[in-house]
Amino acid sequence: INESNIEPLLKDVSYSAYNFKEANLLGDDLVIKGINPKYDFYIPSYYNLVEVKVNIHLKAPGFLREDSTITIAVNDKPTLSLPAKGLDKSVSLTLKPVKGEAFIKVSIIGNLRVSNNICEDVFSDKAYLMIDARESYLEFFYRDTQDIYSFLRSYSKKLCIKNTQLLPLAYYVNVISGIPKTFIWGEGDCDRIELSQGQNSYIDNKTLYVPGEGLIAFIKEYQQLLFGKEVSLINVGATKDKETYDRLSFKDLGIKSTTVHGVGNLSISIPVDTARIGGIPDRLFLRLFYAHTPQHQRDKMELRIYINDNLINAYPLEGNSGEKSIDIEIPFSELVYGRNNLSVNLVNFTSSDNCFGAVTQSALSVFDKSYFYWSKIHKKPTQIQEFLKALNGKVGVIIQSEELAPILLKLLSELAIINKNINSITVLNSYPKGGDYDFLIHLKRSDGKPFEIYN
Repeated sequence: INESNIEPLLKDVSYSAYNFKEANLLGDDLVIKGINPKYDFYIPSYYNLVEVKVNIHLKAPGFLREDSTITIAVNDKPTLSLPAKGLDKSVSLTLKPVKGEAFIKVSIIGNLRVSNNICEDVFSDKAYLMIDARESYLEFFYRDTQDIYSFLRSYSKKLCIKNTQLLPLAYYVNVISGIPKTFIWGEGDCDRIELSQGQNSYIDNKTLYVPGEGLIAFIKEYQQLLFGKEVSLINVGATKDKETYDRLSFKDLGIKSTTVHGVGNLSISIPVDTARIGGIPDRLFLRLFYAHTPQHQRDKMELRIYINDNLINAYPLEGNSGEKSIDIEIPFSELVYGRNNLSVNLVNFTSSDNCFGAVTQSALSVFDKSYFYWSKIHKKPTQIQEFLKALNGKVGVIIQSEELAPILLKLLSELAIINKNINSITVLNSYPKGGDYDFLIHLKRSDGKPFEIYN
């Protein structure tokens, strides 16, 4: 990206660019199969945003029918349509923030056809839409932040820290940031966070001064209150203990009621993070509340449930189209520590009478009053990756030498990307005497042994 090409009117503002992988929008190139592919993503819109340029590299096969199209919608309003056949190009949009909205929603919607036979197209995986994660990127133009809250969630790419007491900030900041930041130990070309000498937290010359652990504990739960250029911390209570549940609704997990429309196979994905539960349940159940359109004439419909792409059950759908509920057991053997993907699929088997002419549209809704419930919890990860994904509650980090601080800084900043379920992180210089922590991480010099999990 050539910064010399930035428009003159934007020269008085700061600039940062992230590809979709860096912005945590996509882990890798995304391929969506089917005749109605759709992908939504959300761009954080802070008060200091001037504009954002969205560059999306799209690809589609050359054997599509000429009338196949791809539409890009912004905040659910169609903004741009283009022919899909043989598409392999970047599409650019310049978007302005909407006052009062925390995010800008961008949707990529495909209407793809291969033949004149809708039945053949619906159940074929020939049609697809691909989004290139590295060639798609966001360009942010923004003003320098004037308050603490915006500093912590700004569009700048790098933050520098050089104090072990401030290391937990690497985790907390990336938990609340819409776009993950790179943390650097020591000096560098970046905004800085330093320890203040008093009880006040303030911004001065692109540096945030914070008064140690009190504000650090405050940030994760109450960051919205950190408005203004200076905040005085009078008293900080003890960190709340982790709440225990044996039931969690979709609403508790931040999953809203969702409706999808389309042809043939409709899918709603639901993230299931076992760290929110506290471990892997021996028997996990889902009470699913849903509704769907009635089947058309001689068509047949089926509800399929997948966990991590494995089919665990299928239910024939009959009768009226009102709200329904079912209980689904999710096998222990199919769960992994950390994020799991539960998929609810509505499959419409179109009869041959309806294969030509008008396309029958279906709809599927899943309601946020649906909930998971369980009894016994297993909390014994055996692999390092499982351990990091299982972390929750109160975590202690033991570091006995400052020379290991850069490693811990990188670990905590990247941990926030895969696990946002830690209530508090405390830096320790020795093993705690009591059993006050749910998990401990001990960084020390290598003595030839690999990473290991103990007790």
